[in-house]
Parts: sequence; structure tokens; C-alpha cells
Amino acid sequence: MVKEKTPFTYREASGFVSELAAQGSLLLLLVLIYATIQLFRSVGNDNLLLLVGSILSIVGFLTYPATTVVDKNSVIKRRKGTLFMFLSFSGFIPWLFGSYLTLYKGFWSLKDLLNGFSLLVLLKSLSFIVVGYAIVSKLYKISKFGRLVSEGKFVIKD
Repeated sequence: MVKEKTPFTYREASGFVSELAAQGSLLLLLVLIYATIQLFRSVGNDNLLLLVGSILSIVGFLTYPATTVVDKNSVIKRRKGTLFMFLSFSGFIPWLFGSYLTLYKGFWSLKDLLNGFSLLVLLKSLSFIVVGYAIVSKLYKISKFGRLVSEGKFVIKD
């Protein structure tokens, strides 16, 4: 039995990918707000990295989905060239930042519990783990959708 390919319209496909990008950007906006508050409280490299990383990741989250759904009226008419390359590489920024949030700000911050239990440290670490994982997960879903479209498993109709 041969499976039929799932047809999508450009509107449905871009809506799906845009929804994932918007959810990821909202999570990054929470990190941006946290980083701004912490930057006003104390200036440090970690707070500055959170601020710059969240801004660059929001930009990456908003530009990367353009590589997954390419229609005939798009600026990117082919999957070759420098514009497509830069848009594709923009997906690495939120992936790296989400991994940083999960692994360093999340799991590595749990080592502070060895000095004594603190509910604030535990909640902060767990929130960074959840937010970082959600960012990486949404970026993975966008990439997987793009891969399925390029492999021909999903068909995008006019």
C-alpha cells in the first residue's frame, strides 16, 4: 500500500512554520525581559550574553523559517546563493542559545544547590531548562518540516 503525500497550501505551511517561530520568539522575549532586569540590577558578562543572545536569537527565529517554505513569489527563488546560506545559518543562533540556556544556565546552575538548598535557585534553573528546551524543540520542528518538504514527503500546492 502506497501512502499518499500530504498536500499543503502555501498558506497552511507558512502558517504552521510561522506559529512555531512566533512561539519561540515569545519564549526568547521572556529571556530578553529577564536579561534586561538583571542588567539593570548588576552589570555582568552573563547578563550581557543573555541580552545579546536573546536579541540575535529572536532575529534568527524570524528569518530561519524563510528557508523551509519557499514559494514561487518568494525572494528566495532557489535554494542556492548567499541569501539562502545566511538565512539557513541563522538557525544556528537560536539553537546555540537554547542549548546554552538548557545546559549552562539550567543544569549547570543546579550545582549551586550543593552549597545549600534554595528554592529560588531551583526554580530559576528549572525555568531555564524548560525555556531552553522549548526553544531548541521549536527550532527542530521547523527544520524537520523543511526537511520533509525538501524530501518530497510533504507537497506544497499553489
